[in-house]
Amino acid sequence: MRWALGGSILKSSSLFSLGLLFLFSASLPPLGPAQLIRASVAYTFSIVSAVCLFMTCRRYFHTALAFGAVLWALSFAYPHFFVAFLSILFVLGWAWLGLLWASWRLWRVKGVIAAFVVQYAINLIYLPLEFANLLPNWALVAIGDNPHTTFLNWARYLLTYLSAVATLQTIRTLERLGQSRRGGDCRRNTHLGCLNP
Repeated sequence: MRWALGGSILKSSSLFSLGLLFLFSASLPPLGPAQLIRASVAYTFSIVSAVCLFMTCRRYFHTALAFGAVLWALSFAYPHFFVAFLSILFVLGWAWLGLLWASWRLWRVKGVIAAFVVQYAINLIYLPLEFANLLPNWALVAIGDNPHTTFLNWARYLLTYLSAVATLQTIRTLERLGQSRRGGDCRRNTHLGCLNP
């Protein structure tokens, strides 16, 4: 199912829901690094689902789903440091580089710059989200996590998704404003040679 933003509602909503399910599974044993692996997969899914609202992302969607499912399963069967390292690479490769890839597709270099600026501005906003932690504070401290900034938090998961959507929508809006402004300049100045951009 395609929609006005250019992506797929079905892919986006299904991956977002699966990510939320994976996040809630982070409260299950085994504890420690395994929980952070599941959280990493979940947050990656949230950003991939946001990207898929704006892009046709068949290969991106399927590879994220496949690798994420494998990492999630390994977090139960083999919660080793190496799997935790792979989950970090998964976040970097599919979440943040995926967001930059979408920003590039929407507005090239300006889109990438805008993505950094918008994400930085959003990260400056502090919100007390401890009410949504999936584990009690003492349990988070026991696994070396910070109760105030933990990713084992469903509200933070939602905000990660919304911030990615806001970033891409801002870039899309700015790009369209730039196009309309160039169109107005062309109509006023026909010597620019852009009557049919």
